[in-house]
Amino acid sequence: MNKSEYIKIKVDEYISFDTDDQIKFLVFLGSDLTVVARETYAFQSEEVDNPKRLRRINETQHTLYDHIWKLLDSDTERYPDETLINIIFDTNDEVLAKQIANSFDISIKYILSLKKA
Repeated sequence: MNKSEYIKIKVDEYISFDTDDQIKFLVFLGSDLTVVARETYAFQSEEVDNPKRLRRINETQHTLYDHIWKLLDSDTERYPDETLINIIFDTNDEVLAKQIANSFDISIKYILSLKKA
């Protein structure tokens, strides 16, 4: 499966959620990305080993939280769902791409588990 096929699957998973679940999903994903961001920190230090990766995560989180705000406000001037998911996965950093995919999948599973409860 190539990257565009993979992203199409992720778009389909995301758009299957109603607005409330999309918001929950994006909040959970944003929170999980904070854990990913910690992996850019230097061990037992205030320094950052991978500032480029940390910046990318920060920009992704900014996009997520801006989108959440627009969903809460019913603002139609937001990214289309497909564009949002493409932005989330937009990185040439292979390690980060895998981390984002893992966080995305964890977040999807979490929302699905709420629906079963």
